[in-house]
Amino acid sequence: MTAAKPVLDTVKHFREDYLAYLRGERKVACPRCASTATELVSEFGSTACKASYRCGDCSEPFEYF
Repeated sequence: MTAAKPVLDTVKHFREDYLAYLRGERKVACPRCASTATELVSEFGSTACKASYRCGDCSEPFEYF
């Protein structure tokens, strides 16, 4: 039973992270200037596992997994 605890903690972390993403609370940092003033442009980028963002400070578009 103790082996299941780390798995449950990981699932809980990802669930909370996903819910924060849905509420718009998850901040994605720009890879160019490290600013968190980014906006989601599209939930799906060049592939379904990437999202397209744009930095509000340097205006650089980027994709995030």
